[in-house]
Amino acid sequence: MSLSPLLILPPEVIHHIIDYLDYEDILWSLRYVCRDLKEKIESYNRYRLDYRCIPNVKFKKICSLIRPENVISLILADDDAISSGVFLTQFNIKDFTRLYSLTLIRIREKHLIEFLQHLSPSTKYLSIEHQDSLTLSHETIELHSSILTKVRLSQLHMVTSNFIIINMRWPADYAIQNLALRRCSCKQYLNLLRCLPNLHTLELLDFSTNDFADTFPFDLTLASFSHVKSLTITSNMMLMEMIRLVISLTRSIHYLKLSSLTRVLNIQNSIFDGSQWANFIETNLSELDKFEFLFQTFHTTCSGEALKQKLQTFVTPFQTSFWREHKHWFVNCTCIKGELIELYSIPLCQSNHVHDSKDNLISCSTLVMTPENETAMMDNVSHLSLALTDIPIAISSAQTARTHEALYRRTTHLRLRLNSADYKRRIWHLSSLVDMAYLRQISLSSKLDKDSNVRINYTVDALLKQTVNIRKLQISFGYRHQYDQILINVFPSTLLDKIIYVVFNTGSECRIDFILDRHRCSTNARAESLYNLDEASVSLVDWLKVNNREYYIY
Repeated sequence: MSLSPLLILPPEVIHHIIDYLDYEDILWSLRYVCRDLKEKIESYNRYRLDYRCIPNVKFKKICSLIRPENVISLILADDDAISSGVFLTQFNIKDFTRLYSLTLIRIREKHLIEFLQHLSPSTKYLSIEHQDSLTLSHETIELHSSILTKVRLSQLHMVTSNFIIINMRWPADYAIQNLALRRCSCKQYLNLLRCLPNLHTLELLDFSTNDFADTFPFDLTLASFSHVKSLTITSNMMLMEMIRLVISLTRSIHYLKLSSLTRVLNIQNSIFDGSQWANFIETNLSELDKFEFLFQTFHTTCSGEALKQKLQTFVTPFQTSFWREHKHWFVNCTCIKGELIELYSIPLCQSNHVHDSKDNLISCSTLVMTPENETAMMDNVSHLSLALTDIPIAISSAQTARTHEALYRRTTHLRLRLNSADYKRRIWHLSSLVDMAYLRQISLSSKLDKDSNVRINYTVDALLKQTVNIRKLQISFGYRHQYDQILINVFPSTLLDKIIYVVFNTGSECRIDFILDRHRCSTNARAESLYNLDEASVSLVDWLKVNNREYYIY
């Protein structure tokens, strides 16, 4: 019998093919094809494990099948079933000697300390996201500060308190190339440019200008730091004068992304002024290839045709040959519900977006809005918030012209508010807005009334019939005393054949995550203490045990 062409390939080629598979396909499918392929898989040493998507029973199998030294990437979050605490009961972080990438999302401080104390020297990418309310001890703050002396990171992503950033000690000539920080002041920004000569990409998610005058006095002579090629800044209340000074420090950038909310619009010193931007870019940013922005301001002075004319005044300076012919950069200006004005580059550069129906929008654009352009404008939106009342029932001519292509064709996370009495019709038209095959997670929120049980039950059933790749269905009920009958009467019948495990959030706002899995396997209910669970939650846990499903409480 002839050998399969796959088996003839050398192990290193097979390993390269395996790089494009997830752990489930490798361990549950490919590994059982034949003995020869199993042996080649045994020597595979580039596993990337995201424990946010791994149920407990599979976690135990992973512990027995994958050696820590064969893992190069780990993602852990404490609001999912395999928390950092569960992980550390089975693994010693010291054994992950080849760990290249580590991502820690809102994990408990005592576990965070253990990870930071034993970072592998091979780690090049580190991402830490703290809870906003987390108060860290002096020991933890010191550990954050000493990270840079322990490992030679090339990428660092820190979504943490400003106090930690202030105390970070940046060694001279540090090798870091990509840096993302949630909070950063003008003084810290200037210090980063001076201390990190290898820095290529800088992302500042909450840039404070409170110390602008002290950091950039009018007589200060500033050099340009040519090593930075990509700059992203999100900041509120930035005037054009401030932005010019800040960006002038990085005149060699190829990519620039700016987001800012201005409560009072000063048209003489405005980031909305396309003419000022064109002059500044031509004079100072000769290497700029891509400019993405989202500028917002509040508006209450006019409406109707007068409002549309005002939006056109923002758009007109962007219709010159510099924008349309030389750079091929196009913009859109929208007023939402007569209150919020947004001026943004096309496509929209934000991954998080709140959809509003066209009845609530007035727009002007420098790009002709064909159905194809309208769809492409939303290609960066991965996380979408949507109200059921904003799902159109009647198919518009633009939707017909799109030939079944959804407006949001790359959205993976959908947050849906069930606020319509006409939910039975609207939920089946959701695909006119969202590509249902692309969705990975859906979060539902609903007001509680006499129809809640039926409305949520019908909606969940309809969503599961329209989607094929959902991994998590998240339900929020507001305060926990409101949801007892929903838990007992709705979910057991709706999700019996879909649930792999359930995560209970025992905080003041109840949220339950139903984790769904395309690779079904026998599961056992986990023995967790039922602290802080009310009668309804206990009833659901009893049902999970009877039906051999996992659950997790945090």
